[in-house]
Amino acid sequence: MKTLLAGTSYIRNPYQLWIAEQWVRLGKLLNPNTDLLIVDSDSPLRPEDNLPDIRRTTILQLGDNIGHLTYPAPYNKDGWGRATCEALDWAVDYDYVATIDLDVIYVDPVEPIFTWMAENNIRVANPREPNYKWLEGITFWDTGYLKDSAFTSRYNWPSRGPQDSPQEYLMEGLMGEALTVIDLPGMRDDTNTLTPENLFMVFPSGISWLTHCQNKAVYLTLMARYGIAPGPENTPDTPLIP
Repeated sequence: MKTLLAGTSYIRNPYQLWIAEQWVRLGKLLNPNTDLLIVDSDSPLRPEDNLPDIRRTTILQLGDNIGHLTYPAPYNKDGWGRATCEALDWAVDYDYVATIDLDVIYVDPVEPIFTWMAENNIRVANPREPNYKWLEGITFWDTGYLKDSAFTSRYNWPSRGPQDSPQEYLMEGLMGEALTVIDLPGMRDDTNTLTPENLFMVFPSGISWLTHCQNKAVYLTLMARYGIAPGPENTPDTPLIP
């Protein structure tokens, strides 16, 4: 089975760069038989220039940043959709691809999920974010489904505008009955709710992923719980607030 872990990136500051470093390091550590791909939209801190170890990692540099659907005009283009579609189109020579954005700390291996999908004829799988109820940017794809459904052509990112935000609902609508929602506990912490002290009270049965945490110590606590030390190139005294 040929597998790929792909992520989109726009890295603005050292804190986001640290998260991206963990994405690469965890991806390689937990998935020794899976290739890594980063699709970057001309980050101020480009991954090819700033990530300390990009072995086994391909970087597809798009060369410009066209914006986001929530930005004011003329920068309200679907930059996330473009980067995601580029990753999916790049993955056509693989059997399975996981798209996990580089601002997500994901502490489970992806390879067992691919095996489960193959054994159960699952075409696309995604966890649901518990607060927003949308599909978070952690998606597992059978590339045969991508080809058969012409998914990226149907997504058609150049046609998307502010009316299509948030794109998570658009993605779910396009997946339709092919989607299997999976139980991967995690959270998008936009409200800075989580702390090292309450993390495993909020998730007593375990946790697979976190994103948008303003407190770096929360990510460190998550990784430490599963025996994963932070990368040696950054230490816990790095400023906690991005």
